[in-house]
Amino acid sequence: MSNLKEHAIRAFKEGSDNYGEQVTNEVSNLVFNEGMRYFSITVHLIETVDGKEHRCTSGIGFYPNGPIAEATELRVCSGHMMNWTVQITDELRKELLNADVEKW
Repeated sequence: MSNLKEHAIRAFKEGSDNYGEQVTNEVSNLVFNEGMRYFSITVHLIETVDGKEHRCTSGIGFYPNGPIAEATELRVCSGHMMNWTVQITDELRKELLNADVEKW
């Protein structure tokens, strides 16, 4: 599992969007939204309601502090939480540069 996927799972667990769902450790590929200039990963979850399980998801956003080639950190957002950052290492920069691109 990539570092950003691990950060996405951590962000969900610590974020304001966590209402006790179980993380499946299944996550989507990293996507770069070209129009809005941010990255996202979807974390897959299992939620139990009235004794019945169903699958759901939570989107985690990663916001660079500049153009990817020059950025030094990503702000992490889960729900309404946006209060921690991830330092961009060479390994993370490679992940960012290889993200799937969404144009809209």
